[in-house]
Amino acid sequence: MNMTNLTPAHAHLVPLGPLQSAPAIPEHTLGEREAARELWHDALRGLPLGEYDQQIVGWAAETLGPDQLVTLASLVERARIEGGGR
Repeated sequence: MNMTNLTPAHAHLVPLGPLQSAPAIPEHTLGEREAARELWHDALRGLPLGEYDQQIVGWAAETLGPDQLVTLASLVERARIEGGGR
């Protein structure tokens, strides 16, 4: 998966099937980190978040690497699909 210059409009690039290994992400450059953060935040769209939820979401965005954020986004998107949510 090429994540260069991704925006939430490219959220369809989040893997929607079970991951057996880390998603293929190029080097951890600032651009890749920002793209992964956008995908992570976009995956949480529509979810009501409390103050602590927001703190943890922000912590994850600042602490985890792009491959980990894309994996979390993938889990959320798959849960959304399985649950029939949007």
